[in-house]
Amino acid sequence: MLKQGPIWDWRQKNWPAVMERLGANYKGDGPGILRKIPQEALDEIKKIFDETGATSRFNKIEEYSKKKAKEMNLEFGEGLDNEYFQNIYSHNNSKHCKE
Repeated sequence: MLKQGPIWDWRQKNWPAVMERLGANYKGDGPGILRKIPQEALDEIKKIFDETGATSRFNKIEEYSKKKAKEMNLEFGEGLDNEYFQNIYSHNNSKHCKE
C-alpha cells in the first residue's frame, strides 16, 4: 500500500471519533450516512443488477482485468490491496486520455 503520511495515520487511528463528529452512523443500524445497509436492501439491489445486466458487465470487467494483470505480470487479488489495483489508480501512462 502507498505511504500516505502522518495525516493519513492520524485519520486511521481516529476514524470512529471523526465519523461521530461528522454525524455519521458508520456501520451502525438505523438511519444516517455511512450506515450498515440491511441485507434485504442489498438483495434487492443485487436483483436489479442481475436483471439489468450490470452483474454480467462487472464480471466481464473482472475477467479482463485478471487477464491484463497477468499480461502486466502484476498480482490480482480480492479487494483494494493488490498490485493491479494500486497500479491502475496510481499510474498514468497518458494513453487513455482524449486530446
